[in-house]
Amino acid sequence: MRIREIPEVIEELKAVSAYVEDVFFHTDLFTFKKDYVLKLCEAMVREKLNLRWICNSRVDTFDEEMAAAMRKAGCWMVSFGIESGSQEILDRCGKKITLEESRAAVAAARARDC
Repeated sequence: MRIREIPEVIEELKAVSAYVEDVFFHTDLFTFKKDYVLKLCEAMVREKLNLRWICNSRVDTFDEEMAAAMRKAGCWMVSFGIESGSQEILDRCGKKITLEESRAAVAAARARDC
């Protein structure tokens, strides 16, 4: 997994903010490193980028603290890969997530309007 330096991402977001209002962080692992996401969101707020953005997330790498920081930084939607509402099917597919993690992630996103 390759993670870009936060100042580099901020500079790129500043450059595109003159032309776009919405950004899609197109990666399945956007929320993989919580500390990185929190620092990126803090930088986005500090720089007053005023961009609306969306991202993908696994349910087992998303929580209420992250949802709050992301919302404050302009996130308005998080897409989760919840393939099934059956734990048996999730286990058979090797998803390595639980229904409880799925419910908690969706609840955190809803609580913050993400």
